[in-house]
Amino acid sequence: MCIISDQSVAWDAEAPICESIPCEIPPSIPNGDFFSPNREDFHYGMVVTYQCNTDARGKKLFNLVGEPSIHCTSIDGQVGVWSGPPPQCIELNKCTPPHVENAVIVSKNKSLFSLRDMVEFRCQDGFMMKGDSSVYCRSLNRWEPQLPSCFKVKSCGAFLGELPNGHVFVPQNLQLGAKVTFVCNTGYQLKGNSSSHCVLDGVESIWNSSVPVCEQVICKLPQDMSGFQKGLQMKKDYYYGDNVALECEDGYTLEGSSQSQCQSDASWDPPLPKCVSQVICKLPQDMSGFQKGLQMKKDYYYGDNVALECEDGYTLEGSSQSQCQSDASWDPPLPKCVSQVICKLPQDMSGFQKGLQMKKDYYYGDNVALECEDGYTLEGSSQSQCQSDASWDPPLPKCVSRSNSGLIAGIFIGIIV
Repeated sequence: MCIISDQSVAWDAEAPICESIPCEIPPSIPNGDFFSPNREDFHYGMVVTYQCNTDARGKKLFNLVGEPSIHCTSIDGQVGVWSGPPPQCIELNKCTPPHVENAVIVSKNKSLFSLRDMVEFRCQDGFMMKGDSSVYCRSLNRWEPQLPSCFKVKSCGAFLGELPNGHVFVPQNLQLGAKVTFVCNTGYQLKGNSSSHCVLDGVESIWNSSVPVCEQVICKLPQDMSGFQKGLQMKKDYYYGDNVALECEDGYTLEGSSQSQCQSDASWDPPLPKCVSQVICKLPQDMSGFQKGLQMKKDYYYGDNVALECEDGYTLEGSSQSQCQSDASWDPPLPKCVSQVICKLPQDMSGFQKGLQMKKDYYYGDNVALECEDGYTLEGSSQSQCQSDASWDPPLPKCVSRSNSGLIAGIFIGIIV
């Protein structure tokens, strides 16, 4: 400002000086350095250029990735800043992490990738991918195929559908992937899709399902009502909350509860009963080989069990436990008691009558009756029984020729004389 001082005119302050805006020393980079006309004074507009290190013969050892040059600038006109980050010097046949706007890397991320390493991308919510989601590291810090892009997808419009006898649950966010859920009131069941999703149709976002229908729940009685009383007041259809009372005809037994109620999922609670025929299962008339002391009944009813065992000398074929079924059969089938031992007659049956009813094999407990032909005398018992050790008791007899016995007796008497 111009002022008067001691009868003279003067300026009240010295004139300002315009100084160049300074920048700090450029950032250093591993495996490289910057070049500039002046390495100590850096001011507005000054440019520095980076280069990667080489070996003693000038052979390339690293690739320069990024802008090679940066310059000193200012945002507020007072403080100097560098125009961008410095480049990087990376090893040959390595790749720096790829970047896709509005996408995240879902595979393992690294500071540097080797040749043939794979990186997989996924777009953020509300964005759709165009191109391949996976890329591979190639030479010269290249990624192939071309990096994908993620473009923003418009949200679906408001879901305006209504669901009679039910409810529609709409999320606050209607972007791509949003889900609308349909739920029927109690006593009604859903016919159609239980939800609708916001999906992409070309470049438009749409709801992929329309509103379903809530139909009244109907419980049915089984088609086969065999054994149930015919005079009962039964309906064709029962709705949620309806009750049914069932009884069996004579000759049948009710298994389960006689009262049941139709549930919201079309089931019955408790489950509907059954009418089971009061059948009688019988044991076989021939119980040969089975132990006589077992507690056996004349008649067995549906659901009854029987336990059977064999006597000594017999083997049980089948299960020792069996249950009477609704069709009067046994499950598993009743077992058999099969003789374990076989008693044989001697191969030489000389002197025995040929017309006797003899078998090839005799089993434990079997009896045999033997007689001699004329001219032979029976030595031993004519009756014998097969024992559990395959022996005969009493031992089988012999048929001795009467002429031979007389000759032997005479010789014996002559020796004594």
